[in-house]
Amino acid sequence: MVFGWGKKKDVEPEAPQERAIGLGGIPAMLDELRRVRESQAVSEVRKLRDDSAPLVDELIKIGRLLEEDELITDEVDKHLGTIVRRGKSQVIDAIRRDVQPLPEVESFGDAARTSKQLGQTLKKLGDVLGRQTRVIHIFAKKYAVQLKGNLEELNSRHAEIKALLSNLDGQEVLRGQIMAAIAEYGDAAKSRQEKLRRIAELRESSASRDAQIAGARARIDSIKLTERYKERLEIEGMVAEHESRKGKMRRDALDRFSKISRPLGRYEYGSSLDKEQKAVLSQLVKDPFEALIPENESHILAILANVRKAISTGSISVKDTAKSLQLLDETVDSLGAHLAEVAGYWAKLGELRAKLRAADMADLDEAEADLAKSESDRDDIASRIASLESEAGEAESRMPGMLSRVQGMVRRYSNTAYVVRAED
Repeated sequence: MVFGWGKKKDVEPEAPQERAIGLGGIPAMLDELRRVRESQAVSEVRKLRDDSAPLVDELIKIGRLLEEDELITDEVDKHLGTIVRRGKSQVIDAIRRDVQPLPEVESFGDAARTSKQLGQTLKKLGDVLGRQTRVIHIFAKKYAVQLKGNLEELNSRHAEIKALLSNLDGQEVLRGQIMAAIAEYGDAAKSRQEKLRRIAELRESSASRDAQIAGARARIDSIKLTERYKERLEIEGMVAEHESRKGKMRRDALDRFSKISRPLGRYEYGSSLDKEQKAVLSQLVKDPFEALIPENESHILAILANVRKAISTGSISVKDTAKSLQLLDETVDSLGAHLAEVAGYWAKLGELRAKLRAADMADLDEAEADLAKSESDRDDIASRIASLESEAGEAESRMPGMLSRVQGMVRRYSNTAYVVRAED
C-alpha cells in the first residue's frame, strides 16, 4: 500500500451498556419516564398548537370575508342563486360555530383537549365543505384555495398531535402491563415463600411425630418385656388354639345334618311351625353348628320327630324311606354328644376369654393406638409436604420467565438495556 491508501478496518459499534434495576425500583423509574415524556409531549403539542393558532384565526377571518361576499351576480339563475346562498350560509355557520381559538397548552390535559377540539373542528368543517364543495369551488374560488391549504396544514399538525398522544397512550398501556407483570411476579414469590414457610412448619411437626413414634415404640417394647404380657400371649394362644376346634365341629355338624338335609328342607317349606322352631329349623338347614346349643335341644328333637313322622306317613317323599328313617334315628342318638361337645366348647371359650379380659393390657392398647395415630399423622404430613414442595417448585420454575418478561417490557418502555433483578 502507498500513501496509506487501502480498505480501512471496519469498526463495530459499541454495544449499549446494560443497567441493572431491581423490581422495586421499576415503578419510580416508570413514573419519572412518564413525567419526562408527558412534559416533552406537552412542549411539542404547545409548539404545534402555536403553529396552528394563526391558521385557526385565518379560518375565522375567511368566515367573516365569506359572509360579506355576495359570491353571485344578477346573471345567475334564481334557483342556482338560492343553492349558492344556502351553501354559503352553511359554511359560514360551521365556521362561526365550530372554529374556535385553540386553548393554551400548559398540561397534558390541555394537550388532550386541544387535540379533541382541533379534531372536531376539522371533522365538522370538512363535512360541511364536502357537501358544498361545488358551490365553493365554482363561486368562491379564492376562498376555496385558502380553505384547502389551511385545512391541509391544520390536518397535518393535528395528525402530529394525535401521534404524540397516541404514543403516550401506548406507553401507558405498556406501563400498566409492566406493573401487572411485577404484581404477578410478586404474588408468585409471596406464594412460594408462604409454601416454604408452611413446609418448614410441617417438617417441625413431622419431627415431633417422629419423637412421638419413638416414644410409643419404646413403651410398647417395655411392656412386651413384662411377665403379664407373656401371660397374655399364652392366653391368646390358648384362645386361638381352642377356636381352631370350631371349624372341625362345624364340619362334623354339617356332615351329620347334611345326610337329612333333603327331608329337613322339605319340612321347612311344607310345615307350619311356631316362631322359635321355625328359626331353629332354618339354622339346622343353613348352619347346624349355630343351632347346637342346649336351649335348642327340645326344639331340635321335636323337629326331628315331626320329620320322622312325615316321612313315615308319606307327607314327605324320599327315595329310600328306611334309609332316611335310619339317618334320622342316628341323628337323634348323636344329638346329645354334639350338644355336649358344642356346649363344652363355648364354656371353655368363655372361660379363656374371661382370663383374657382379666389380663388387662390397657397401657399396651393405648401405646399401640398412639403409635398408629402418630404414624398416620406423619404420613399425612409427608403427603402435604410433597404437595407443597411440588407447588413451590412449579412457582419457582415460572419466576425466571416472569422476570424475563418484565425485563423485556421495561426495555421496550425505556429504550434502555435494563437488566431486571429480583429483590429479596
